[in-house]
Amino acid sequence: MGSLVDAIPFPSQASNSHPVKANAAKNLKYPEIPYAPAPPAKVDLDSANSYFDRMRTYVKAYRNYCKILTGHFASRSNEMEDLDDNFIHNRGETTKKLGFASYLAKMEEDESVMETWKLAQERHIIALQQCEDVRNKTMKLYQTLQT
Repeated sequence: MGSLVDAIPFPSQASNSHPVKANAAKNLKYPEIPYAPAPPAKVDLDSANSYFDRMRTYVKAYRNYCKILTGHFASRSNEMEDLDDNFIHNRGETTKKLGFASYLAKMEEDESVMETWKLAQERHIIALQQCEDVRNKTMKLYQTLQT
């Protein structure tokens, strides 16, 4: 062993820090909340049709946003299947499986995602209610075209 210590180009000693898994909640990167188009100031057939086309594009973007977030939660659920059996009791992360600190950090990360998703859903409902208002106004316009 002595000759091995002499052969390495750095001093050999025990580490001052204990290797641990990162357990602080990270700021997850998830897509921007899609923005809904503003309803037309004046509702006529052209402005309504243009608005409806933009709403259709927005709804598709919102559905894609939701798909990404549901994918995140499905992945997270699969990841949580790998919890150490005694993760509540163990101090530190003693195995390659997730321990208490990692579990807590991931739950805190998910809370942030859920808060953002809730805001997105609230905005989405407002946009749909505005669209409903425009749809109701255009019903009268479309009826006048048929008579």
